[in-house]
Amino acid sequence: MDLEIPLFVQQPLDIDSTENQVAGNQSVADLVKEAQAKLAKAEQLARQEAKKAARYPWQDPDVQESLKVTGYNFKMSEAMNKKIKWYLNQVPGGTSIQRLLEDSVNNMIDDFVAKKEKAGI
Repeated sequence: MDLEIPLFVQQPLDIDSTENQVAGNQSVADLVKEAQAKLAKAEQLARQEAKKAARYPWQDPDVQESLKVTGYNFKMSEAMNKKIKWYLNQVPGGTSIQRLLEDSVNNMIDDFVAKKEKAGI
């Protein structure tokens, strides 16, 4: 959960200065720390709710889409390898074997999940 907190300060504040005292004798630094603590708590609660709402493991908010994990060493027959290479040569724009396999598995799982959800399982 990325939240941006705009700061409308034209000049940097010396947060250790006694001039930065506000109502209730709280310093600007104390107010900032308090706000940061509240924000951290809200982010933690939002993450916990997202984890609870995740129906499938890949929906967990801690899963990083950009993280590449070494999966299985996919071994194939020579005939399958030649089929894939032939197919890739026929497709305009081409792609890599890695991309083809990744897209194919993704589509297969998405179709499976859709059928499962449609059946109410």
